[in-house]
Amino acid sequence: MTTTSATRAGLYPSGELRGLLSPRSVVVVGASERAGAFGGQIIKNLLGIPGIELYAVNPKADQVFGVDAYPSISAIGKSADLVAICVPQSAVVSVAREAFEAGIRNAIVYSSGFAESGTEQGTLAQNELVELAERGMRILGPNCLGFINVHRGIEMQFIKGYGDELVTGGIGVVAQSGALGYLLTQAQYRGVGFSHWVGPGNSSDVDALDLANFMLDDPDTKTVVIIFEGTSNGHRLFELGRRAHEVGKPVIVHKLGRSEIGSASARSHTGVLAGSNAVFEKAFRSAGLVVVEHFDDIIETAAMFAKVGRARSNGVGIFSASGGACIIAADEAEAASVALPPLDPAIGQEMVAFMPGFGTIGNPTDATAEAVKDPEIFRRSLEVFGTDEKFSMILIALTVASEAMTGVRARLITEFAASRPIDAPPLAVVWLSEWADGPGAATFAKDDRVAIFGSFRTAMSAVRGWLDWSHFDATALDTGFDHAADEHARAAAALATERAELGAEFVDETTGTLLLDESEGKLVISRLGIATSSPQVLAANDPELESKVAALPFPVVAKVVSRRIAHKARVGGVKLNLQSPEQVVATVREFAERFTDDGPASTLVEGMVAGEREWFVGAKRDAGFGVVLTIGLGGVDVESSTPVLIVGEPSPRGIRAALESAGGKTGEALGRSPHVLGELAETAARVLRLFSALPALADIDINPLLETADGLIAVDAAILVSALTNE
Repeated sequence: MTTTSATRAGLYPSGELRGLLSPRSVVVVGASERAGAFGGQIIKNLLGIPGIELYAVNPKADQVFGVDAYPSISAIGKSADLVAICVPQSAVVSVAREAFEAGIRNAIVYSSGFAESGTEQGTLAQNELVELAERGMRILGPNCLGFINVHRGIEMQFIKGYGDELVTGGIGVVAQSGALGYLLTQAQYRGVGFSHWVGPGNSSDVDALDLANFMLDDPDTKTVVIIFEGTSNGHRLFELGRRAHEVGKPVIVHKLGRSEIGSASARSHTGVLAGSNAVFEKAFRSAGLVVVEHFDDIIETAAMFAKVGRARSNGVGIFSASGGACIIAADEAEAASVALPPLDPAIGQEMVAFMPGFGTIGNPTDATAEAVKDPEIFRRSLEVFGTDEKFSMILIALTVASEAMTGVRARLITEFAASRPIDAPPLAVVWLSEWADGPGAATFAKDDRVAIFGSFRTAMSAVRGWLDWSHFDATALDTGFDHAADEHARAAAALATERAELGAEFVDETTGTLLLDESEGKLVISRLGIATSSPQVLAANDPELESKVAALPFPVVAKVVSRRIAHKARVGGVKLNLQSPEQVVATVREFAERFTDDGPASTLVEGMVAGEREWFVGAKRDAGFGVVLTIGLGGVDVESSTPVLIVGEPSPRGIRAALESAGGKTGEALGRSPHVLGELAETAARVLRLFSALPALADIDINPLLETADGLIAVDAAILVSALTNE
């Protein structure tokens, strides 16, 4: 099997990618002066860059834009750090092999027509590149836009270069959609500086996570942005999170494709609760990454992170010369769950001496139009307001843009920021004028200590992410635990496989999965070591039906037994609190008439189990992140109570830690029943061991788990297995 970024165990260390992203010598194959030629544009982008030896390969030319050209790579007579392959798809693999044989260990492939084309030819060609990567060649692409190393001025991309317009700074951008990354770097035209931009394309070898890891070790990069589409190797995301935590740099992620897709979700609560976007967002947050929901917010958020350290408190101070702006700020702070602590009374008293009497002193503070007219009032008010140690950041609203207003105040604010100790709460400006590039705007964009936002919504969203990052609990990085199958898990897996093979005709053609009926599901989890209720399965045509019913421990519950019905209560397949044999017999016969699998449906009957509270443990196998857990209140509260979503397969200790930090109804219930924390964590760990023992296991819902005096007891279980259980 070929090893791609989807299957590779870990991230490439930064040293492995230095020759790729910071080369000293570059060979451009396919270099041409023909208008629109990729290779020609790359040559032009690299002309005059200090510290770069440049070679062109073109058998029909002696020079390309003044660079000596050679008929082949081997004719150059020396190796190089990097080869830029600018030839049609059909010639790419042979050029890459020639480069490898010539000792070049890094390549960029710009051409499209590989795996993204969906053709057999394209996929085979990409697999040949993967084989070269396995031999030690680091490959960016194919189907990529390339990269820019801004601090060295290296533009390995085929769009007309920025040239002297490159603005250096601390933001590194990795974009799985390369064009979107390029768009972000155009923020340089308003003064935002960058360190790197890379578009990895198909990621046949080097992928977005490897590139972000390289930037974490780059001293010029202060914060990393990833425009993320997806991954088939989610554990490497947690590895990136651990590395980011170690070096103390933020990684900001924006996920493309936020809609939920997956037909299997309708067959289980877990599928509904652990949809694609929910899993990605939980993984990002569990890895300590900063999630930006709106593409428009990325640059302002990243620019802020590049200028500030960690927050030392959780409060934010709002300073404005507009009462309306104060109201907007308070609304957006509440929406983002950002605290606005009250102003210290002593500070407020000091401000009374020079603030107008009709101003509002507090948090927010409204210095009124007097501060607009008089820069000295503005300066003194801000300086005193900024001494409150409860504030982790001070947001300053600027409204009407003009030289007299924003131009003057830009100088006052940046001078004030420069005069403060390095560990003082940072300042950020919220520029509310529609004159986005009005006097002073560029001053803030270029200043290395003052951030600027275009709205309070963006500002509060960024601050919320900053506070979460600053106070991130690294115990969430307890992932990748080896939940190896034990004796119980292997026994449960064997039983599930046997039952699935017997019911193979009931495989859902849409999802490719088979639902075990409830009696089978309970047998499986009982083998797993999870306590269950004691069901009895009755058939309407059983001649001993009435005598069996007479021996039941009334009152009882009756449920239809079916491999086709995932949610029995929704179709009237559950009857509670049956008090007599006559009621049970009537129900058994009714279900046999109403429901069929391969014949009249049977009925599962068992005594009503009393419990203090209903809980739920579910899990599904996710293509990118392995097994995803959902744990919380069970019964009818499953979806409404926001269960705890756990990604990354943590240890039992890590599962328990996630439960202990739960919020909402689930957190409140756990606070009332702390004794069940250990049992829920152990049940979840047993479920993870079953997934290890049974590769065909797709989804499991244990709901409800009744909280009884004797511990948790499972009174229902739904198990989905793949149609390939016999392999």
